[in-house]
Amino acid sequence: MLMEMKSKSPFMKIELIPEREVTFEAFWQHYDDKVNSSKKRTKAKWEKMTKTQQTKAYHYIDKYFASLPYGTRKKYAETYLNAELWNN
Repeated sequence: MLMEMKSKSPFMKIELIPEREVTFEAFWQHYDDKVNSSKKRTKAKWEKMTKTQQTKAYHYIDKYFASLPYGTRKKYAETYLNAELWNN
């Protein structure tokens, strides 16, 4: 990710700037739960999220899947977004 440095105070602040905008379609394809999840509800939640939240949610998908114990089903896509699992 690109980093932008700001120095308006004696301390340096660093903000993460997304490399590119993540689209809902990219998220929907990557999460890949089209049979069980509602695309309409998931998209409605996605559109209420900030660009930073969208980017974090998208990039956390693989870590989330890897963290699931064997035999555990992943959450519906809209539940994944509503629970903000990338913040845990």
